[in-house]
Amino acid sequence: MQTYRSNRRSACQAGRVTRIEQLEQRTVLSGSGLVGQYFHNEDFTGLAYEQTEAIDFDWGNGSPAPGVASSTFSVRWTGQVEALHSEQYTFYTTSNQGVRLWVDGQLLIDNWEPHNAEVDSATITLSAGEKYDIRLDYYEQFGAAEIQLEWSSPTQQREIVPAARLYESPQGLYGRYSDAFGGSATRVDPSIDFNWGTGRAHPSVAVDQFNIKWIGQVRPDHSEEYTFSILSDEGVRLWIGGELVIDDWEPHTTQTASGTKMLEAGKWYDIRLEYYDRTGLAQVSLRWSGEGQTGGVAQVVPLTNLQAAKAAELTFSNPIGPGQDPYVTLWNDSYLHVRSAGRSVFIEKANALEDVHSSNPASSTVVAWTAPPGTAYSEQIWAPEIHHLNGKWYIYVAASDGDNATHRMYVLERDDPNPMGAYVFRGQLAAATDRWAIDGTVLDWEGQLYFIWSGWPGTTDGQQNLYIAEMSDPLTISGERHLIATPDYAWERHGLAINEGPQILTHNGKLHIIYSGSAYWRHEYALGRLTYDGVGSLLDRASWQKSPTPVFQQAGDIVGTGHASFTTSPDGTQHWIVYHAHHDADNFQDDRDIYLQPFDFNAAGTPVFGSPIPASVPQTVPHGTADPERPFLVGDFDASGVVDQADYDVWRLSYGLTVAPGVGADANGNGVIDAGDYTVWRDSVGVVPPEQDPTVAYWRHEERAGGQLVASGANSVLDSSGEGNHMRTFDPSFSAASYSTDVSPLALRSGLPNTRSLDFGPGGDGAGRNDDNYTEGKPINTQAFEALTVELAFRLDAVGGFQSIFGKDGAPVSSPVAPLQIKVRGDSFPGGVENQLFVEWIDGDGDVHFLASGFPITPGDWNHLAFVLEDDSAQLFVAGEAGAYEIVDAIYGADFSGPSGEVLYVTNSNFTVGRGAYNGNPADWADARIDEVRVSDAALSPTEFLFLPNLAPSAARMVGDVSSTPSTAEQEMPRFLFAATTPEATSPESTRSAPVRTESIHAALQLLLLTSDDGLGDEATLESTEYRTLSEEQTDEAAYDAALALL
Repeated sequence: MQTYRSNRRSACQAGRVTRIEQLEQRTVLSGSGLVGQYFHNEDFTGLAYEQTEAIDFDWGNGSPAPGVASSTFSVRWTGQVEALHSEQYTFYTTSNQGVRLWVDGQLLIDNWEPHNAEVDSATITLSAGEKYDIRLDYYEQFGAAEIQLEWSSPTQQREIVPAARLYESPQGLYGRYSDAFGGSATRVDPSIDFNWGTGRAHPSVAVDQFNIKWIGQVRPDHSEEYTFSILSDEGVRLWIGGELVIDDWEPHTTQTASGTKMLEAGKWYDIRLEYYDRTGLAQVSLRWSGEGQTGGVAQVVPLTNLQAAKAAELTFSNPIGPGQDPYVTLWNDSYLHVRSAGRSVFIEKANALEDVHSSNPASSTVVAWTAPPGTAYSEQIWAPEIHHLNGKWYIYVAASDGDNATHRMYVLERDDPNPMGAYVFRGQLAAATDRWAIDGTVLDWEGQLYFIWSGWPGTTDGQQNLYIAEMSDPLTISGERHLIATPDYAWERHGLAINEGPQILTHNGKLHIIYSGSAYWRHEYALGRLTYDGVGSLLDRASWQKSPTPVFQQAGDIVGTGHASFTTSPDGTQHWIVYHAHHDADNFQDDRDIYLQPFDFNAAGTPVFGSPIPASVPQTVPHGTADPERPFLVGDFDASGVVDQADYDVWRLSYGLTVAPGVGADANGNGVIDAGDYTVWRDSVGVVPPEQDPTVAYWRHEERAGGQLVASGANSVLDSSGEGNHMRTFDPSFSAASYSTDVSPLALRSGLPNTRSLDFGPGGDGAGRNDDNYTEGKPINTQAFEALTVELAFRLDAVGGFQSIFGKDGAPVSSPVAPLQIKVRGDSFPGGVENQLFVEWIDGDGDVHFLASGFPITPGDWNHLAFVLEDDSAQLFVAGEAGAYEIVDAIYGADFSGPSGEVLYVTNSNFTVGRGAYNGNPADWADARIDEVRVSDAALSPTEFLFLPNLAPSAARMVGDVSSTPSTAEQEMPRFLFAATTPEATSPESTRSAPVRTESIHAALQLLLLTSDDGLGDEATLESTEYRTLSEEQTDEAAYDAALALL
C-alpha cells in the first residue's frame, strides 16, 4: 500500500460545482454517475442528501454538502460501472479516514481504520460493455476529508472513474435460482410475489428440490417501524440491513411469518431473502407494512423501492492463525476459543468468529489455568475443550507428567456465569479401566451425560480407539468404558492406526460423532463420521454406523485436515467447521494453522462439508457478524473543530454519539429526542444497583455535567459519585481550569476519546507555575471503611526526587509521615529501586511500610494504578500502555498491620492529588498529568477497575497531552453517564447512574437518560425519558431494576 499526502485542490477551488438535492424533495434522480447518500453520522445514519456523481472530492476542512457538518459524516455510493476494455482493471481509492470498495460483489479495498490521506488499490478482471455492481463506503471523523475513485488498465491511463461510465442500479432484486440436480439461473425479479403451485420457478431449475436467494437493497419512504411478512410454502429467511428479521426455515406448508425493524426514510438497506422448496406446492411473497408507508396494510414490496445490487459483504481469508486442535463455541454473542500452550490453558474471546485467535487484536485472552510443576498433569497439556453444564463452566484437557504414556483426562471447573477467568483443578476423569486417554468431549443426550475420548486398548502405544462412558455429573465417569470405534479402514491408518478428536454434531434429531483418522503429521489426516440413528444403546458399538470413507480430507495445498469443532453463525442460520491443517503440501511441517468454512446438512440430516477452501481465498464472514465498531469521537457539537465549554451542554460519551449541528442530542434531526436517536447511541452499559456501589469519591476532571471542573474562578472539581466530595484546585491557570476556552481549548485527536487530565508541575520550570499546584478533596473518614481501593491514571513528565501522585493526609503517630502516599521515588530505597512506583504508609503503631511495584515509570507514558487495602494485606496493581493487570506486577500478601491490629492509621482527613503531605503540610509535588481518580470503600479486583488497557498494538491509547479512557471488548464504556444539566453546587442524585463493572456488562442496557432539555439545541425538545434493552438474554433482573430506578 502506497501512502501519501494529497495536494489535490478542493472541489470549490477547482471550480467544480456539486449539485445537492434535499432528500425531502424526493426528485427523480437522473443522469450518469453513482447515487451518493450523505449521512450526518459516521455509521451511515441520519440521511441528509442524495446526489448522482463521480467520486472526486477533496473537501478539506469544509462541509461535503450544505447542512452536513465538516466532521463525523459518512457517504455511501452505489450503482454500476461499465468497463471500456476486456482486461484487468486496477481500482484506486484516495481517502482520508475510512474506505471500503466492492466491485461485482467482491470486497476489493478494506481500509476501515481511521487514517490520513492514503492510496489503496486492488485489481479485478472486467469485460467491455458489461455493467458491474459497485459500492463505495466512506466515513470522516475530524480534520481534512478527501475521497477519490480512480481506475486504470493496460490500455487505459489512470483517471477518475468518469460519470459516463457509472450508472444507477436497476430496479428489482437479483434472484439466484438453483436445484439439487445442477440446474441454475440468475435474473432480476421486479418483486417477490410468486405462486408457482406445482410448476417451475424458472425454466432452468427443477419443479422440486430447488432454492432461491434474492439480494439487493430496499428503500423505505418513511422513518418508522416496518413489519415485514413472508407468505411461503417450505422454508424462508429474511435479512434487512444485515439483521435477521424472519427465520422460518423449518419445512412447512403455506403459512405467514413476520418480523419488525426500524427503518430510516430514503436510506437503501441491504436485503437478502433465502427460500427453498422440497416437494409439492411452491409459493413465496414478500410484503411490508407501516403506518406512513402503507397505512398499516401489508402490501407486496414494490419495484420502485427495490434495487438489484450484489451483496456488499465483509470477507476474511484462511488461515486465521497458527494453532492445533481448535475448540470454538458460541456464548452470549461472542465466540470462545480454548487452547493450550506450555503448561497453561487459555481462553480467547471475540465477537467475530474469524477474529477468535490471539494473533488478532480484536480478541481478548485470559489464562484459565496453569499446571503446577512436578505432578502427573504438569506437562503435555493437549486439546482442551470448554463446556457449560448444569450452570457451571468446565474445561476438559489431557495432560501427562512428561511421558506420553501417562496421558490422562482432567477436568477444571469455574462456578461463575462468565467463562473468562480462573478455573479450579478438580482432578482426573477416568473410567473403571484407567488407561491412556486424550481428546475428551461431553455429550448431553436425552438428559444423560456421556464422556467420549480417544484411548489405547492396552498400555502401550500403537493404536487409538474411541470410547464412551456414562457420567454421573460433569466431574465423574460412572462405570466402565465402552468401545465404539476402531481404525479399521485404510484411510484411518496412515502413519499410525488412529481414531481421535471426537466431536458431537446433531441435526434434526440425528446424532453424529465427527472424528479424526490417521496420524496428524500425515497429509492423509482426515475427518470421519459415526452416526447414531436412535436405535439401541449409545454404549453399544453396534448402534453406531461408520462411514467407510473420509467426510473431509486434503485438497490441493491444504493437507492434514482434522481435529475439528463446530459452531454456528451469530444469527444461527449457518453451520461452521473450525479445523486445523497445513497449507503447504510441499513444505509439510509440524506446525498447524486454524481454518474456518461453512457447511450444511442434506435432507437426510447428514453433514456435507465439501472440500477445504484454499488459503487466501476470500470468504464471506458468518451471517449476522456485526461490523467491528470503531471508537467514534464525540464532543464537538458546534463543529468548531475543538472541544470547548459549549460542547459540554450535551452528553459526553467516548463512543458513538454524533449529531447534526444545531440540533444538539437529537440525532435524527426531527426536533425531538425519541427512539430514532438510538441508532447512534452505541454504548453497552452495565449498571450496578446504587446500594451495591462502593464508590466514595470519583473525580473525572472532564465532564461539565456533574464532573467537569468549572471555569476559572470557581476552582472546584465536582465529585461524579454524587457523594459531594468536591476537590478544590490550586493554581488553576495551569491545571484543570485550562478547560476554559479562553485558556487552552482541546484539539481533537483522530480515533480516540478526547478528555482532559489535570496537569501538575513543580516550580521553577519556566512556565511560571508555583508549588501550589494540586487538588485537595473534602475530608473522608476511612476509619469506617472495611477496605479501601484507590485508582487513578497518571503520566510523569519527568522523574527524579519524590513525586507523590496521591496522598491521604493525617496526623502522625510516632513518625512524621503521612498515613498513605502513592509516589515515584527518584532514588533507591529498601525493597525498591529508583524511578519505580511504590506505596508508603504508616500503621496503627507508627511503623512505616514500603510496598514497591517493581514497575519502572517512563516519562511520557500513561499508566494506571490501583492500590487495595483489605484486612492485613495490601495489593498494588500497575498497568502500562501495553499490559494488563494480570500480567504486570501485582504485589500480594504484604502484611502491614501493627500489634494493635489497626490496618491504617487515619483521621477524617483530606485526599490530595498531585502532592503528598507531612504533618499536614504539602510536600512532594508531582510533575505529572493525572486523571480519573476514584476512591472506593471495598477491595476491588482488576475486573472491577475503571481502566482496562487496550492490548491491541495498533490502538493508540493513553498517549499524548490528553488522557484517554482505554477500552477492551470486555468493557467498552467504563464510565458514568450524566444528564444534560448545568453544573450545580452538588451532584444531584437524579443525574447519577452507577459505575460500570466488567462483570455487569452482561446487563447491557442502552440508556437515554435526560432529565432536562438544557443544552439540547434550539430545535430539540425532550419528549420523554426512554430506555431500550440491548439484549434481554444479557440483562439480569437486578441490573434491569436498577436501570428502571434510575429512569
